[in-house]
Amino acid sequence: MHGWNHDKAFRALLSLEGKVPRDRTSNSNYVYLYPQKQNCAILYSRDAAKAFRENPLHLKMPDYLREAAKKDWKPELFEQLRPFIKLDHRDKNRFDWYNVSNWNGFAAALKLELP
Repeated sequence: MHGWNHDKAFRALLSLEGKVPRDRTSNSNYVYLYPQKQNCAILYSRDAAKAFRENPLHLKMPDYLREAAKKDWKPELFEQLRPFIKLDHRDKNRFDWYNVSNWNGFAAALKLELP
């Protein structure tokens, strides 16, 4: 298994077609974990502000999504990620901020490949 870290996971997600909003570039602060209409599963880059670097995975649970976006939530992926992430807090926008405790497991759950 590859030695995954925050930067490698971010770059692998960035390289996947359809996972990144059209207006984003490699200088973006975040990438989508998968295509979605409303931000519900995003990973912030190591270049983001310190608070985002420490808890780079932000998930918005389906109860807090607009009705049209609820189908974008992937509960099976959340369950696969769960052993490798740790909840830090929920913000005022109802995003749950997670720390990634195991980047190898995180990358495997997302089926990432090194770019």
